[in-house]
Amino acid sequence: MFKSNLLAGIIAITMLCTFLGFLMAWIKAVPLIAIMVFVIGLMIYDFIKTMREIRDNAGN
Repeated sequence: MFKSNLLAGIIAITMLCTFLGFLMAWIKAVPLIAIMVFVIGLMIYDFIKTMREIRDNAGN
């Protein structure tokens, strides 16, 4: 289960970063770019936290 969640999470992060990257290049508004970077950071933080919880609870 850990590997499937890891793979799905990496695919989702890659797809969102690609999509938002195109938006950042196309719109070029500094406040919007700051919000997008912040949201991507929060998503990566949550992904890492969730993966650690799954890994730690796998033995239970």
